[in-house]
Amino acid sequence: MTDSITTLILVAALDSPWQDIEGVPVVSEHVLAALGQLTPLQHAWQEAAASDPATFQETRLRALRSHAIETGIIERLYDVDWGVTEALVAEGFSQEVVERAGGEVSRDTLAVIHDQYEALEFVSEAARGERPLSVSFIRELHQMISRHQETYEATDTLGRAANPPLLHGEWKRDPNHVTRPDGSVLEYCPPLRVQDQMERLVEFLGLDTSHAVVRAAWLHHRFISIHPFQDGNGRVARALVLLELLKARYAPLVVGRDVRSRYIAQLDAANEGDLEPLILLLADLERQAMIRQFQAPLQPETSGSVLEVARAAAAKLSDLQRASRRQKTAALAKLAVQINSRIEAKLKALDHELEQTFRPVDQSADVWVRRADVGTTEAGQFHGQLVKLARRHQFFANLTDGSWWSTLTLRLFEERLRLLVAVVRVGSGDTGVGAVIIQAERLFKDQEDQSPAYEWLFEPTELDQLALTGDLEFEAVWPDVDHLVDRSLAVAIAEFTRTLG
Repeated sequence: MTDSITTLILVAALDSPWQDIEGVPVVSEHVLAALGQLTPLQHAWQEAAASDPATFQETRLRALRSHAIETGIIERLYDVDWGVTEALVAEGFSQEVVERAGGEVSRDTLAVIHDQYEALEFVSEAARGERPLSVSFIRELHQMISRHQETYEATDTLGRAANPPLLHGEWKRDPNHVTRPDGSVLEYCPPLRVQDQMERLVEFLGLDTSHAVVRAAWLHHRFISIHPFQDGNGRVARALVLLELLKARYAPLVVGRDVRSRYIAQLDAANEGDLEPLILLLADLERQAMIRQFQAPLQPETSGSVLEVARAAAAKLSDLQRASRRQKTAALAKLAVQINSRIEAKLKALDHELEQTFRPVDQSADVWVRRADVGTTEAGQFHGQLVKLARRHQFFANLTDGSWWSTLTLRLFEERLRLLVAVVRVGSGDTGVGAVIIQAERLFKDQEDQSPAYEWLFEPTELDQLALTGDLEFEAVWPDVDHLVDRSLAVAIAEFTRTLG
């Protein structure tokens, strides 16, 4: 098993220019503005969690299961296909679940995943309690995460593969560094300095009052730069991110396989002294994590006392709460109309230029744009696509009254590309939370019955959506929406033309 993103090199001796870690940096106004956008969403999901604790408890468990699986995939410890991952996240870690999902995951791999899950539960309990972060806590965390990992993959000074035993919860005994793709060497803390640097890390964090996401990003990177253990440092670092965010009453985020490349790049930017890209990535992932907490409500339990049922009903029927939620829902609807209107204008500005671009290869090439808002007769169109897309993003889309959507369709050689951008309400009832989701489809004639057939042109990733609340200003969210539409349309056109070629 390898420890991190690049191969670890064990060296007998290394003249390391190690410098003591420094404290949490001051971040730019741009980053502070991005973090400020998390606050209204955080308030909304906390309010929803209080009103439906059973549903939110289940989604929290699913987030921890997902983290437990993905944290090892990030490190190339094992691979689990997406269908099996979904089954394990929904039902728990067992060989029976794997077999029902039609996949193959070894018992050894399941044991490692289960260890990682138990370590995350340990972190969650610590976040709810009074136990402060300490050096001994981190060593205990490593011991739990790596319990069933007996060795790790390394390369000795002669370039030979080696599998030395892993010391659980103990600091590394040999110097280590990584060789980057460009040939440069990234050196980690020398073994003799690990204890004092870890104490310094904990001390800095205890004195800092920065935003939780800033603290989490700093803790992650500085921990990785020390690299205190022989193996498992990345998994421990991501567990420490979870700890910091849960302490600040944020949702448990997941660094998944979909964002691995961006994650590695942002960590490397931090190595060069720029922590802000990593902060913004964690902010994006936290936004998605909170959105995922909004699921269809669980079926009510029939057991329990009359008083328990009455108290739950009274809480949900509070006139004050309902009025507040209606206001939030109205504010979200206003923002959704603004966003949808601007998306339509953006797509219409592109349609003529796209037509002219493709007319030389197909004289009948055509592009058109459509739009609908909630309250119109066409608002319910694309219901099936949006349900599927929201499920892929792991949240519940409330499509009772439809959605705010815009489409751009490109017809080329009798086939069509359709880009769908929609603003949907998230969660059951008046949560005041929404999301921008986007997908592109290839529409073609089925060869057997000549009926229209569809296929996605790209698989959506964790970052192919944007969370919204009515508290946000249009000017604050539009640049992110604009970037999402540009990126998705470019990918869709490239993939569509590739299928035609």
